[in-house]
Amino acid sequence: MKRFYVICLLFVFFMVLTQGCASKVKPDLKNYITSLEKVFEKYSSDMAEVDAKTKVECSTDERYDCYRVIYAEEIPLVKKIKADFEGLNPQTPEVKEINVLFIEGFGSMLEAFEEGAESIKSLDEKRLKKADKTMKDAHKKFKEADDKIKALSKKHFEDSPFSGFKQFDTVYRLLSPES
Repeated sequence: MKRFYVICLLFVFFMVLTQGCASKVKPDLKNYITSLEKVFEKYSSDMAEVDAKTKVECSTDERYDCYRVIYAEEIPLVKKIKADFEGLNPQTPEVKEINVLFIEGFGSMLEAFEEGAESIKSLDEKRLKKADKTMKDAHKKFKEADDKIKALSKKHFEDSPFSGFKQFDTVYRLLSPES
């Protein structure tokens, strides 16, 4: 009979322990998602504007126009967004991991833009391929972060507060591998 009580006590202890851990992730995730949405809303119109300029300037034969818009507008915007993500302060390891993926993704995106701009300036095909590979790495990190947020949301919320990047059309287009 003592064994039964010990097993029951251990079971209750582990239930309380796991509920305590889960309860920390849920509010942290909700706060993070709110912060994430604010960052994306803050930069959504800027991203659309810069993306449109880049498409126009980089579709002409004048490579310096493309180089200029990437250095003058794309790179500073990505730096600002990355800095905002660096300023977020998630509390739990699960949410911190997601934030690190975003920071790494924007770091890779920044590196890809810099390498791409230099390849345009110097007409170096190898650098352009390297920039393309680096941008693909950035997209993988964004996809992984998106998947992790969705999985955590599904685990901790009945109705997920995060439906993915598709709710931010411009952001989704820029952060998805299809862009």
